Amino acid sequence: MDWINRLQNALNYIEDNMDKDLNTDIISKQANTTAFHFQRMFSIITGIPLAEYIRKRRLTLAAQELIAKNVRIIDVAMKYEYATQASFTRAFSHFHGFSPGMICEPNMKIQSYLPVSFQISIKGDENMEYVIKKTGSIRLVGKAKSFTTKNQSNIKEIPEFWKNFVDIGLEDKLFRFMSRDGITKKAILGVCMDFSENQEEFSYMIAVESGINDFPDEFEEKIIPASTWAIFKSKGPMPESIQNLIKRIYSEWFPSTKYIHAGSPEMELYFKDNEFEVWIPIKEDHGN
Repeated sequence: MDWINRLQNALNYIEDNMDKDLNTDIISKQANTTAFHFQRMFSIITGIPLAEYIRKRRLTLAAQELIAKNVRIIDVAMKYEYATQASFTRAFSHFHGFSPGMICEPNMKIQSYLPVSFQISIKGDENMEYVIKKTGSIRLVGKAKSFTTKNQSNIKEIPEFWKNFVDIGLEDKLFRFMSRDGITKKAILGVCMDFSENQEEFSYMIAVESGINDFPDEFEEKIIPASTWAIFKSKGPMPESIQNLIKRIYSEWFPSTKYIHAGSPEMELYFKDNEFEVWIPIKEDHGN
């Protein structure tokens, strides 16, 4: 359970320093891991990006102070790292539903976002079969779109992206460019890549492995770098089955192994009859 304790150390550091500049590199060092891996792990397990979690906790604490203490709004804004009172008022109003100046009026319902606690249960009651595989670079051709993890909108919008992709006939067209002897074995891929620094924005690409250079303008090319992968196979209805597997990988598999995320793109491979694979790029965790 060392990894879980390290995650909790990072959360304790965040909670103790809400009124300071919370740099993700410093936060991740509390868990002896990389900023990318900590933020990715946090987002997958909790369902909320780290930056959004910090914003909600600060706005919760700010409301408590405005009620309990005789303090100026500008002082609370500055304390919780807002550049101006106006930017604080906008964020406060969006979160609580009223402006900070109205907080002491009757019947105001204040939102409260409680601290997260990592208490992951490594159940072991369901097998997670995987293989470790090294590959060279993989050339993909497909269509990409930007998504955000804010409010977990990506969980709804990526399946909609897939549905629209199939409905307008792009899946059939994409199959024409598939390599017949590629590393990914004739699968159609969903690729998560180009994560922003705070893990809130990323690109998702529906693609195939391809060696063909002449493809239509509606598609684009992406090179996945040579990687070491942890590959998980499963089967079940979409999208629930793959979403559940990914959460298990981050909440059960990573904490019980010597690996962390390598920071490069992740791949989902889709086959017939609801069979799929999840490819996670990994490297050894030297923080243990």
